[in-house]
Amino acid sequence: MGEWARLAYISCWPVPAFSHEGTRSASSDGLSLVNDAYSPLRDAAEPVLRIDIDPTPDNGVALRLLGDLDLDSAARLPRLVDSLLTDPAPDALTIDLSGLVFCDSSGIHALLNCRERVAEAGCRFAVVRPRPQVLRVLELTGVAALLGLSAGDAS
Repeated sequence: MGEWARLAYISCWPVPAFSHEGTRSASSDGLSLVNDAYSPLRDAAEPVLRIDIDPTPDNGVALRLLGDLDLDSAARLPRLVDSLLTDPAPDALTIDLSGLVFCDSSGIHALLNCRERVAEAGCRFAVVRPRPQVLRVLELTGVAALLGLSAGDAS
């Protein structure tokens, strides 16, 4: 993947994976050219985001995000957090970003929304292990500091 394509993929603006006619366009490098920008091809039936839920020893819950946290999937995260914060709420909620490969502005909003909801419930909140490209987007938008992340936190 060329440098320009890589930068377009980690940018904050989602690019549809289908052409204007709703058909996939394929190229030799596995990318499609849509709206003058490259985006990875994916099957519309495939889930864009998988969230693994695990209990932690400190009476908490860890959520591991895998895939893309974008306009198509971002609403799922706050809904899940709301369901986890029901009585009895966990003592802590950790969101592990090590499996997250893409995050747009919708995903950033979802993370901040979760942070607020967890704080209102009186639980500890942490975001951990972002990939370097996700951490970079969070840093550029000023959200990394709000989530307690620093350059050394990248996985």
